[in-house]
Amino acid sequence: MNFATPSRLLRFGLFEADLQNGLLTRKGVRIRLQEQPFHILAMLLQRAGQIVTREELRQNLWPGGTYVDFDGNLNSALKRLRAALNDDADNPRFIATIPKRGYRFIAPVTIEGAVPFTEPEISPAPSPSEKSEPAAILPAAAPRLSNRRWFFLASASVAVIALVAFIFLRGRPAATPASSSAQARADVGAIGRSVAVLGFQNATGRSGDAWLSTALAEMLRTELGAGGKLRVVSGENVAQFRISSPWSETDSLSRQTTSRIGKALNSDLLVLGSFAALGDPQNGVVRVDFRLQDAQTGEILYQGAETGSEKQFFGLVANVGVALRERLGLPMISESEEVSVVSSLPSDPDANRFYSLGLAKLRDADVAAAKDLFLQAEKLAPRFPLVHLMLFRTWGGLGYDQKANEEIKTAYQLSASLPETDKLQIEGAYFGSLKELDKAAAAYRAMYTLYPDSVDYAEQFIVVLNAAGRREEALAVVKQLRNLPPPASEDPRVDFWEGQLISYSGGTAAQPYFERAAAEAASRGQKLLYALFRLHQCVNL
Repeated sequence: MNFATPSRLLRFGLFEADLQNGLLTRKGVRIRLQEQPFHILAMLLQRAGQIVTREELRQNLWPGGTYVDFDGNLNSALKRLRAALNDDADNPRFIATIPKRGYRFIAPVTIEGAVPFTEPEISPAPSPSEKSEPAAILPAAAPRLSNRRWFFLASASVAVIALVAFIFLRGRPAATPASSSAQARADVGAIGRSVAVLGFQNATGRSGDAWLSTALAEMLRTELGAGGKLRVVSGENVAQFRISSPWSETDSLSRQTTSRIGKALNSDLLVLGSFAALGDPQNGVVRVDFRLQDAQTGEILYQGAETGSEKQFFGLVANVGVALRERLGLPMISESEEVSVVSSLPSDPDANRFYSLGLAKLRDADVAAAKDLFLQAEKLAPRFPLVHLMLFRTWGGLGYDQKANEEIKTAYQLSASLPETDKLQIEGAYFGSLKELDKAAAAYRAMYTLYPDSVDYAEQFIVVLNAAGRREEALAVVKQLRNLPPPASEDPRVDFWEGQLISYSGGTAAQPYFERAAAEAASRGQKLLYALFRLHQCVNL
């Protein structure tokens, strides 16, 4: 990006900003910064010591005729800029907020002629010696659902599904004619790469920092999924896999282990690492060490570290995401996508902590404890849509249908700024709560179409089609899954759902499918899936 200014280098503290080439460096090492945050920095540097109003920023960043969420986009860009500078809005070294007016750059700035910049090369990481870990285990499949409550489980975590499976097994629903609408078709040619964020080990072991592990992983999943170039494995699936078959908490995994994880989670790439909260818990810094591994070969594709203030948590995770996106050759995310990423977690630190702790409890099947934590997060961040989605799931899992319906309505009303898959999850659940199954199916169809190799999204689509009596369409989705390349086509849920759907016709035709599904789950060590498949097999005798 070029600015309308002579080529020059501005120095402040340990940083240098090359305005003509749009580069920010610290001690000669490039700091990754997107276009909007850099443009803000350039404006502040060129008027160091003076107030730059929010209106001036709006006119320069978004000229007349541009319609965007100005406040949301500006706040997001400033968060990223402060994170890159490791600056604190409450105790600033560089950028001070002038209430109701704008911002001022308060550090000394020196101007010199621009110099050429060459980004240092990062040598590949050495391959560590590793040990083999146990086989991977997938999350549980969704059980057969009654029409009255299918929508709670269609959008719930697999932990909730496993916990309340027996509640919803109330006998075989009556078969209904298939819909005459066109069958679902997914573009198999649209299949791209996928990544599983396995999580981050708490290096200090300080219990009060445990929530950061969930929060880091959740936001990084959103960061990597922005733009739709990567399919990201859900946190629910990763958590269930870890509970069933934990892996070594080292910074890297053996080839045998990565291969098993990749097959179980249908993932090409794995991200894992550790974090350490240093200093005072209230005002300390967080260091995140991370690695990117190829699931098939176990090769370490990239490793790095980022450090930032806990108060600048969003910017810290953004830096990790930018580093990984650059190594994967992914484009930088757009302004609207930036807002979506920031919207994936509450901006209030305490709300973020309660929400992350609630996710961990929900994935551990402690639905009541998760509900209490989500309620605390809701009090602090009432306009955060995903906490209402989680309350919909927990209230629904506990049998409080009216409370659940109120929460999903609120989530739907607040969901405009969320990433596309989150919006579709909420939309599907909301219309399901209203018993508008065709609209719910349209939302889940859109999600499956975005990622046609996702057995999880396909399963959610199948569940609602089954609930609506559109079983021919559901069987068509199963057939599409069979045509996918391994490991998706080998997922035992494919056989399970084919058996489940043809069981409505009566007879014993479904039994071989249940047998194959159970055998495949057993061969993978997927005990929860195996138990559910056997349960359904008994129900259908």
